[in-house]
Order: sequence, then structure tokens, then C-alpha cells
Amino acid sequence: MLRIILIRIRRKAEEQLSEEQSGLRAGWSIVGKIFSCKMRICNTNVSSSTT
Repeated sequence: MLRIILIRIRRKAEEQLSEEQSGLRAGWSIVGKIFSCKMRICNTNVSSSTT
């Protein structure tokens, strides 16, 4: 019975969590998010220095 309740709670929590929380979710990697953020910062710095 508790297992069924836990599964239902997890489903609802997954629906409520935003994509920004992906590093804290099962099956999602934070490494890709860090890389993506780093690339955005680098691209922003490059575009800012050229203008």
C-alpha cells in the first residue's frame, strides 16, 4: 500500500518540478546543464566584448 502511495507522490512531484531542477531528479544529469550554462556565459561574454 505504501509503495502505491509513494509512486503516486513521485509522479505528482515530477509534474511539478521545473526543468531547472533536472540535476536533482532521477534519470537527469546535472553535467549537461552546467555545460550548457557555461557555454551561454562564454557566448554572452564574447558577444559583449565585440560590441
